[in-house]
Amino acid sequence: MLKKVIAMTMTVLLLLVPVSGMTVLADEPPFRMSISVNEGDHEHDELPLRQELYRWIEEYTNTEIEWWWFGWGHADQLALMFASGDLPTVLMVNNPHSDAAFAMAVQAGAFWDLTDYLDQFPNLAHMHPVARQNVSINGRIYAIPRARAIGRNSFGLREDWLMNLGLNMPTTIDELYDVLWAFTYLDPDGNGLDDTYGLGMTGHLGAWDIMQIWFGAPNGWGIMDGQLMPAHMFPEYDDALRWFRRLYADGIVNPEFHEFDAGQWDTLLRGPAGATADVVDRHRRNHEHLLNEMGIADTWTMIPYIDAGHGPRSLPTLGFNHGLAVSKAGAPTEADLLRALAFIDAMADPVATPVIDWGLEGVDWEFNEDGHIYIYTNDERIAMGNETNNHHRLGINQLQHGWRSPETTALTPTTTPPDSAVRRLEASIQPYIAEYAIPNLAAGFTSPTMLEVGSELNTLIADMRRDFILGVIDETAMHEIKQQWLRMGGQDVIDEINELWSASRPDVCPTCGR
Repeated sequence: MLKKVIAMTMTVLLLLVPVSGMTVLADEPPFRMSISVNEGDHEHDELPLRQELYRWIEEYTNTEIEWWWFGWGHADQLALMFASGDLPTVLMVNNPHSDAAFAMAVQAGAFWDLTDYLDQFPNLAHMHPVARQNVSINGRIYAIPRARAIGRNSFGLREDWLMNLGLNMPTTIDELYDVLWAFTYLDPDGNGLDDTYGLGMTGHLGAWDIMQIWFGAPNGWGIMDGQLMPAHMFPEYDDALRWFRRLYADGIVNPEFHEFDAGQWDTLLRGPAGATADVVDRHRRNHEHLLNEMGIADTWTMIPYIDAGHGPRSLPTLGFNHGLAVSKAGAPTEADLLRALAFIDAMADPVATPVIDWGLEGVDWEFNEDGHIYIYTNDERIAMGNETNNHHRLGINQLQHGWRSPETTALTPTTTPPDSAVRRLEASIQPYIAEYAIPNLAAGFTSPTMLEVGSELNTLIADMRRDFILGVIDETAMHEIKQQWLRMGGQDVIDEINELWSASRPDVCPTCGR
């Protein structure tokens, strides 16, 4: 239990850190607050284990909590709460950057602007810049994003095909072309048939987006001549499209890829295709399928990026799912806000994490001899006389935001690490991908014109990219379509985004100048 004792000591030290003129001490009066997050319901409030869980959270955080549970109907209640102004202290909102009802409530002053407070808390201070940027509303943060892996997007390919052909793992764009050509024309599966494609693609646009970043194109929007511009206006975007067009013209991509159902992608990747760009878990799942179902070893592997002359670059995910906002109705003073943020921050500390994520020690889990979390099976729960349906835990894990300082991360217990090579690779590669993530510099800014005609503008550019790759249009037509985009409202979008960007604080995204 040494690890647990160390974690407890670390948490006590964290709780003694002065926060904007106040100190979170255990001998202060409990902070009375209310919470509404997804999944939980009042039907199970009287379960002894649920009451024990409530007590643990309150005692640990020195709070008295009123829980507002709406089960899976929580999202439906948000509009009603926004309209009535009857808001809990801490409220889980959908996707803060794109939820119009939340944005209107923010505009009406119902929620605290958290931007200038986050760095005062040991865990929230380490929120990833990409997530900060993406969760913002016109450059300001009104909800704590609940972390999701930022470094999921990678390039996957058949390692067994490389070995069959005596090829090395590609690292540059020219080496990748040679590998994809060989996968198409040199019979990598050794069946004597002309039945393989180097690159397996579908109508899903994300795969092109992942590779486009390698060529220096921005993620959505980047800086050109001192202002924000959309990616398709950059020459690096055109460089990427020329390479994609070459792949298609040379027969390296499956024909009519744009009409291939994305739902059947795995079928393509478990058969005739030797590579693609997508999330690391797709590559891992297909590796495990080919190994377990077909007995083929050393199949799909993954690499973080290909160097197309611009060094390591990766396309991040949004970096979060939903967010935790603090209302002014539930926290009317700055002192209340700081107590609420201290509570949220503590949800990811080394002692709270196992409870918030997995439940009560000795009821839901225990530390094994290696210091890892071991989660009880249903049979073990039954033998101990405990519940097997986890009703006592419903909704509690929604309080986990997942941002941690390096010190907190080092002390936070985890479950047993993955036991297979591909799962270890998946786990190890994600932080590396995240390190080189390119943020979308316009994420979080809302252009009125984009709200009006965004669908038409986006479709125009998506169709242009597809048709250029397929060879339907040439470069002259491609640039004419870009001018059409500007005339249809794109120039207004650029002007509006830049006005908002200029008015926002530059330190919202510390990597914006990268």
